[in-house]
Amino acid sequence: MSDRFAAAIIPTYNRPDVARDAINSLHGQVHDILVIDNGDKIAMPYDTEHAWNWWRVLLHTEQPGNLSRVWNQGINFWTNWVKTNEPWDLVIINDDAIVPEGWVAMVTDRMREVGAAAGCSGPVTHTVRQPGIIPYHHRMPGWAFCLAGEKGLRLDEQFEWWCGDTDLDWQARKAGGMSMVAGPQVANRFADQSTVGIRQMQAQADCARFEAKWGQRPF
Repeated sequence: MSDRFAAAIIPTYNRPDVARDAINSLHGQVHDILVIDNGDKIAMPYDTEHAWNWWRVLLHTEQPGNLSRVWNQGINFWTNWVKTNEPWDLVIINDDAIVPEGWVAMVTDRMREVGAAAGCSGPVTHTVRQPGIIPYHHRMPGWAFCLAGEKGLRLDEQFEWWCGDTDLDWQARKAGGMSMVAGPQVANRFADQSTVGIRQMQAQADCARFEAKWGQRPF
């Protein structure tokens, strides 16, 4: 683990068993974890494999939840907790993500090396410093990425379900770059299974808002 403070955010909805696996995968890679539970049931215990005293659960009761607002809630929590302009790392993963061993250090060290504002892993090593469409697998994956916490990036909350991650990616490119390092990638076990019903309508509206903001579609 790096000497820099590293915190994580994991949003979840009614599946603590899935979130538990995400928490366990970050063991030894971050100093602290915030799980943000947007579920409509009473929060259930997250029975992890490891006896940690440095992860916690925060409830987000808005229904249907605005994912960008949930992420911002976590970013604001950690920013207020850290209270420093010194470099610190923020890891954001979906609850269905499984982070490979050593992934956080690999991504954040490369992010710091090139002066980027955001980082991830993928099939290539590159740094993108201009907003715009690039090949899909060269983009920052919305289910697992890192931010330079001291840069102060926030999600645009007009994007309620889709496009918030792409908007953040493009913001990061303007703020110093989005770096991808070739290496082990994070599994996203249940991709797009929640984009149904009202979420599907939110996704369509988000794409239209993105085009209005940036002058082009997100992909």
